[in-house]
Amino acid sequence: MRILITRFGGVGDLFYIEPTIRALSSKYETKDIVLRTYGDYRDVFACHPCISNTVLDDGYYHLGYVYNNEPVEGMHWTGVNPYFDLHFDFSNSMGGQEEEGLTHAVDIFSSMAGLSLKDKKPRMFYNKAIVPKVKILAQLKSAGEDRDLSKNIKIRNVIESFPNSEFIGETPMSHNEFMSRIGACDIFVGTESSGVIAAHAMGKKTIGIYKNAERIKTRAFDGMLCYTQHNMIDRVQDLASGIRKFGLEIQETDTPL
Repeated sequence: MRILITRFGGVGDLFYIEPTIRALSSKYETKDIVLRTYGDYRDVFACHPCISNTVLDDGYYHLGYVYNNEPVEGMHWTGVNPYFDLHFDFSNSMGGQEEEGLTHAVDIFSSMAGLSLKDKKPRMFYNKAIVPKVKILAQLKSAGEDRDLSKNIKIRNVIESFPNSEFIGETPMSHNEFMSRIGACDIFVGTESSGVIAAHAMGKKTIGIYKNAERIKTRAFDGMLCYTQHNMIDRVQDLASGIRKFGLEIQETDTPL
């Protein structure tokens, strides 16, 4: 059984389909699942045990069934058998569904695949790199301008007021380094992006700043401490209180928060 999964978007969009990938692998008893996504995200599932290959695409459909159902190998499919038993196309699946019905993103993808998930928490697979350990790691930069908080001085000042805090995502780095940096922190603070998903999946104390309350319901996970962007504008000290709360839970005494 060979399965093709198509999903475009950013790294966070790929993380939301991870539980469905594992469930499909289990249902159809296969590890031969090919992911079709943008070229920038070659490494996101490179270490995933259920993904056999990643096809890098540019948004066009290059399966190659052009003449008499004969496969034509395109520039994006070099060396990949274009025949599949099943194709799950998640490329345009969100479309406001999560806001309209307040359905979580993970549930939208599993429903499209005809699955009901017991394990809805994404898992992270990557090659661990040697990186410095920090108490607080923050990702305020986002590809979406409406979610990018990297220029919010008030939020930056709050994070920088704590010892051993650093920012991530503002300079290019490999996927493995990005994931390893998250794995080496104690508390992760992030805008609505891939970092908060990864941090929560790794069991980190995770604080997410989301666009609005509806996005918290449809994209955040249980156990996270979540705020809306509006909260941060009006009550930025709530963020400081949240960091202190998590610091007490970690109960580290070498550098008190």
